[in-house]
Amino acid sequence: VPRYPHMEWAFATGHSKKYASSGWASYDSHFFRFAERADYAVDLTSQHELHFSPEILDGYDCIVFVGHDEYWTWEMRDAVDAYVERGGHAARFAGNFMWQTRLEDEGRRQVCYKYRARAEDPAYRGGDMTRATNSWEAPEIGRPGATTFGLNATRGLYAS
Repeated sequence: VPRYPHMEWAFATGHSKKYASSGWASYDSHFFRFAERADYAVDLTSQHELHFSPEILDGYDCIVFVGHDEYWTWEMRDAVDAYVERGGHAARFAGNFMWQTRLEDEGRRQVCYKYRARAEDPAYRGGDMTRATNSWEAPEIGRPGATTFGLNATRGLYAS
């Protein structure tokens, strides 16, 4: 019988299954422990820091993405694209790269209308279309995820 320590932790501490299935507990911590065992020097940062302090990438040879970080802001993409354009390297071992989001209320709230964006997102009613919270591949956003990370799984990703 498989064990899922992150789920056991969630149940024991009263957290929901969804809370335990995202981020550190189910994805990032495994990679971090592997990297430490393999003697890689590893520093951690958050997407919040990437959004508000893109200079955090300065001085690193390579940035690595793991987990399931499918929600990104325009500013996060700009930070990674600029880093790579300056000669930095990026490795992505993560889930899909699907949705553009906005951070509001000084970064305390992440907004993403996803499939309802055209009908409900205020950006579609006179706002900045580059900040519309839709799929990166949406024509009005026009910034496919593949331009940053080489590929994306918007319509499926298959290998034979």
